[in-house]
Amino acid sequence: MESKKKKAENNLTKGSVIRVLFTFSVPFIIANIIQALYGAVDLLVIGRYCGPESVAAVSTGTQVTQIITSLITGLTLGSTILVGKYTGMEEEEEVKKTIGTTLTIFAIAAVILTVLMLLFTDRILFLLKTPEEIEGIKKSAAINIGVLDLVAERIGAGVTTEQIDKWIYDYTVEHGGIPADLDYEGYPKSVCTSINEVVCHGIPSPDDVLKDGDIVNVDCSTILDGYYSDSSRMFCIGEVSDEKRRLVEETKKALEAGLAAVKPWGLLGDVGAAGHEYAHAQGFSVVREFGGHGIGLEFHEDPFVSHVSEPGTGMVLAPGCCFTIEPMINMGSHDIDMTDPNGWTVRTADRKPSAQWEVQLVVTETGYELLSW
Repeated sequence: MESKKKKAENNLTKGSVIRVLFTFSVPFIIANIIQALYGAVDLLVIGRYCGPESVAAVSTGTQVTQIITSLITGLTLGSTILVGKYTGMEEEEEVKKTIGTTLTIFAIAAVILTVLMLLFTDRILFLLKTPEEIEGIKKSAAINIGVLDLVAERIGAGVTTEQIDKWIYDYTVEHGGIPADLDYEGYPKSVCTSINEVVCHGIPSPDDVLKDGDIVNVDCSTILDGYYSDSSRMFCIGEVSDEKRRLVEETKKALEAGLAAVKPWGLLGDVGAAGHEYAHAQGFSVVREFGGHGIGLEFHEDPFVSHVSEPGTGMVLAPGCCFTIEPMINMGSHDIDMTDPNGWTVRTADRKPSAQWEVQLVVTETGYELLSW
């Protein structure tokens, strides 16, 4: 009877060992998750909640987390030995087996967490451009700026938008670049030319001849050595009405208001809110469906830059963030018409004029630097 009772007690205590291990495993896994998240959010997301001074704190936090994780690991394995020793599992092979099983579970969990961490970190750090990448973007932007300067010299009444497209293509290729617009998701030309009521994505055509009184946006993008640049300008053709000229000028000022709101460790929502507030004060409306975007290693990256955002919202502007500001401002309603059969051209719903300026910038430690304009 005594022997059977002792065996039953040992079985019971082995079960308690498993429960103890499970109890210690939960905080261990939680600590690993915290460690993975610390590594993943690194600069950008940490800045989202803290600010520039938190960069050092992040590094310290990561180290502290690693120490805590190591301590919990030691406690887990130590508890296995101690609990086993005093509950009938003091046999060496039994303890080794239990420790081996525990380590295997932890190893699998660590691999899974590491993979997730790397995937997440890559996505976050993709938004922040390194100094080397910024230099590459600047070289691309030099072509983009140069080609818009060329357009400014040549554009005028009697010019077709097809001619503008050829200027863009020839200049870009001659300088070693590639027009980013061309064949982008099926887009057939090297530039977007949006006249009067066309909000964006006007497709160049030999049938579109610029005439006195027109306003036109020329929006082009360049790829050079894998780096992307993007900007657009408005042009007034001949004698334009006071209303159209004012729309063009105030749209540029709205963009400048957005630029003034770009602060390192500030919030992206403040940028769109500033431009929107300015445009609204002038009696104009701002298009909601389209906006700026991250750019640099791809044509369109995160974040989306809304121009009707609320102040105090959005992503933190960590140094290295590279994006465009490009408000589309309408003389009438903000409503748009996207029913053109070509699948690209967007017009104002009320057919009143629209204007847009676009610049590309990178956030710096002290403010921002314009890359393309």
